[in-house]
Amino acid sequence: MYQCRLWHYFSLQDNVVIFLHGFLGTGEDWVPIMKAISRSAKCISIDLPGHGGSKIQNHGSKGAQEEAPLSIEIVADVLYKLIQDITPFKVTLVGYSMGARIALHMALRLSHKVYSCYRRFPSI
Repeated sequence: MYQCRLWHYFSLQDNVVIFLHGFLGTGEDWVPIMKAISRSAKCISIDLPGHGGSKIQNHGSKGAQEEAPLSIEIVADVLYKLIQDITPFKVTLVGYSMGARIALHMALRLSHKVYSCYRRFPSI
């Protein structure tokens, strides 16, 4: 079971923008940007599973001491369920690095819930 910590700035607008941080980041990384655009959209950032204030619980399994395996597909499923709880409408995803990979995966596989996807990959 995954519990994700949320950071949010709400407006009266129907459009929802979800921000996904990079590896070893947190949703708090997006707070300055969310504050800047919060008048035009509901802004939500998430501590992805295994990062920041999010928790991974592996109750009742034989190897409960071990961390549950994570994949882009599992994280996308967690986010999809979260989006379903937040809004009935499509969302815009903004991702950096690892968050960009997750956003792209969701845009390709869950196009019925993703209006647009903005990705930023760090320079190598």
